[in-house]
Amino acid sequence: METTVNNIQIQNYQIAAPDLNYGQLDRWKGYQKLKFISKFTYTEFEEKISFFFEKFILEEKKDNFSKEDEQDFPDLFEFRQKQFPSYSFLLQNDKDLLRRVLLYLEYDLVHTIYNEFENAIFSLQKLEDIKFTEDFIILQGIAFYA
Repeated sequence: METTVNNIQIQNYQIAAPDLNYGQLDRWKGYQKLKFISKFTYTEFEEKISFFFEKFILEEKKDNFSKEDEQDFPDLFEFRQKQFPSYSFLLQNDKDLLRRVLLYLEYDLVHTIYNEFENAIFSLQKLEDIKFTEDFIILQGIAFYA
């Protein structure tokens, strides 16, 4: 994993997602918004999230899904309609759905990938996009000085 904040490479332990107040951008009004980018090889990313994604599938299979959920969470509905495909299946066959499901799981995803907050200099606050290139999976979002 290689991470930059405002195009400056940082050590991976320097960025983390706080447990409390994650994503509450209003709390950061008046602070400089920083752009973070994390690049993972496909192997690195799979190693970090494989257990998390398998657990997510098991939990989704147990859940009851209502008509309201279909309207409120169309990406999750599509994931269910496709019979809960695995991470590797989606990676090979439907990267767009994988991207949308991972963004839906944003809070849990960033807390699975990034370190504990105690030594962090940067507070990751929003995962805005996930891109799949030939060699890397790239996460992009917003961070602030912690």
